[in-house]
Amino acid sequence: MKTGSLRSHISFPLVFIAYLALGMLVTWPVAARIGTALPGVPGDVEAAVWELWWFRQALIGLHSDPGVIDVLYFPGGAYSPLPLTYPYNAAIGLPLLLVLTPLLVHNLQFLLSFALNGFCAYLLCLSLSRSKPAAFLGGVIYAFSPYILVNAIQGHLSLIQLQWLPLSALYLLRLLAKPTLGNAVLAGIFWALASAVHMTYAVYLGIFFPLLFMAYWAVSSPTAIFNRNFLLFFGLAGAVAFLFLAPLYLPILRQAVVTKGSGLQEFGTVRFSADLLSFFLPSAHNPFYAKIASLQALSSKASGETQGIHSIVAVFLGYLPILLALLGFWAQRRRLQFWLVTAAVYGILALGPLLKVAGNLVEYSIDQRRSFVVLPYALLTGLPVIGLNRVPSRLDAVVTLALCVLAAFGARSFLKRLAASARKWPSYAVLTLATAFIMAEYIWIFPFPTTDASVPPFYDQVHQDSGDYAILDLPLPTPASVFVTPLYFQTHHAHKIVGGYLARVPPSALAQAQDLADLTMPQDVFVGGRDTPRRLAEMGIRYVVLHKEKLAASDRPNPAAIASYLAGWFGPAQYEDAKITVFETRLAGRPGPNQVRVSLGPGWYSLEFWDGRPTRWVASESLLKLDIGQPSERMSLAFDSTSFKRERKYRVLADGRNVGEFVARPESFQRHHTKEFASNEQGEVVIKIVAEPPCQTPMELGEDTDARCLALAFQNIEVEIK
Repeated sequence: MKTGSLRSHISFPLVFIAYLALGMLVTWPVAARIGTALPGVPGDVEAAVWELWWFRQALIGLHSDPGVIDVLYFPGGAYSPLPLTYPYNAAIGLPLLLVLTPLLVHNLQFLLSFALNGFCAYLLCLSLSRSKPAAFLGGVIYAFSPYILVNAIQGHLSLIQLQWLPLSALYLLRLLAKPTLGNAVLAGIFWALASAVHMTYAVYLGIFFPLLFMAYWAVSSPTAIFNRNFLLFFGLAGAVAFLFLAPLYLPILRQAVVTKGSGLQEFGTVRFSADLLSFFLPSAHNPFYAKIASLQALSSKASGETQGIHSIVAVFLGYLPILLALLGFWAQRRRLQFWLVTAAVYGILALGPLLKVAGNLVEYSIDQRRSFVVLPYALLTGLPVIGLNRVPSRLDAVVTLALCVLAAFGARSFLKRLAASARKWPSYAVLTLATAFIMAEYIWIFPFPTTDASVPPFYDQVHQDSGDYAILDLPLPTPASVFVTPLYFQTHHAHKIVGGYLARVPPSALAQAQDLADLTMPQDVFVGGRDTPRRLAEMGIRYVVLHKEKLAASDRPNPAAIASYLAGWFGPAQYEDAKITVFETRLAGRPGPNQVRVSLGPGWYSLEFWDGRPTRWVASESLLKLDIGQPSERMSLAFDSTSFKRERKYRVLADGRNVGEFVARPESFQRHHTKEFASNEQGEVVIKIVAEPPCQTPMELGEDTDARCLALAFQNIEVEIK
């Protein structure tokens, strides 16, 4: 097996520039708005800019561990080692971040990623095929695949940085052909770099690919694998990669052991698996194929687009690339078996644990028992670390790499036949036509979507203020809401915020942030019992910012109602424009006579609205503290309650004294009243609610991905003072 050589060539810069130009074309108008807009739809792209800013802030400004994130989830902050596992973009961009804004650095990296992906795939295909036109076409297939384009639209900068995978494959092949120290070290470096781009790739590329590589050649060429020199240098390559990656992954492995995986797992493995048909269906928005109505509808279902743009799974291979790949394999069957096996193995794994066709899980029935078609990926979901990767379709990155190599050989074979035919076609003319056709097939959306990067003038004022305080944004920025704009604004004002957008966020941090946000709602389950300004202001939250458009689309009350409520507490808005309304908090005194301040303790979940009625779930045990401002001998509670899934009995304790035992039934609320109880001398009393049988988790019941443990739900809680 020969892998060729990569002697420096004068055409290399031209090839790189060509890929860069194609990248600017397919993502237009990103290049024209490089300093004023973000590439892609709102959401993860704003988080990607924030990550660049935070690494600079932590490493250079604070000289601290980037995993200790005290600027989010105020007041407690959060610890998340996950960003440490993909430091590539921040490390490469750090020198530029010293002189350029995070927005500009992000956009430069975004545009360069297409050129680097194409160029590195070109080097691999050129080394194997020895044909520059064919290698260039292979680079086009790799750099502009729908997998990369859709991840670019979704704002996943880390996931489109795939330039090191072709070089990792190339030097593994070189190491197999010629086991030397140089090839081993370079293979290890590229192996590590391919894994350092994103945690998903550390597993799918850093572990799976070398294992598949070894397994295939152990079967097909055992003398080459079971060779002392090769095993020694392959081990050296693995050691180089391990030494580079170990410091990045030790924190997350330590957290997984300490927390037993709590807060690290996420759900959606089936949702983010590839549909079998999606390998053969172009985008429903492709300017050429979208004219075929039946194809458009089928593509929307198969890609998951019907669930929103952030749910799209794009693994379309392209019709011309498939034809070229088949031609290449036919012409070079023995030489290309490894790449065909790689495409098949990774393609099957990309389908995830259960087979989906046209957006639906494939079911079958035996002896009147229904089941699903289980695929090999299901065997991997229980393995350590593998469970943290919830998007099997990302395995398509390796399918695309194998496809580009196979197609490059097909292009070489086709060009040779043309050269030998009576009608001479210039190879570069054929290359231009093939490139244009593939690009036309692969386009997902054109023009490329962008997100406005302008910052409201209010944040200029905040940026100039060096005070130590936090900002509460409504609605909260959370992974569930895909609302990340407050994090992008934070790169401008640099103050702490309530809420955040971290992968695998600690549940306690998210719950605390939601409790603070709930204090600003005009209604709660506690009727007339809150002291909002004092709570927020005392905690160091100076501004409450209403993001009007996003708030209007949420399940919260409409922005006008919230603004009116906050104005009653804080006075007129300090700032308002078309996008945001800002209130400055003020301290308030203790509650006056017969006024109640309610403080939630452990066991209470965030505020929900059921048919417009404020509702809160609780766990098996929950605490709340009442403060009425002065002592009282005669108090009682009245409330509506229901139970999750089954009938439950529960007790209400006031400072440890039983003041009522009740029964809650599912699907309906019943009104209950406690016995009278007294407060302490400060006018405070702690209420404890204990439910039996214990709470249940919807996720464990197979209903949805809700991991909360639910026992009772309450509405209309009133404190009656006699």
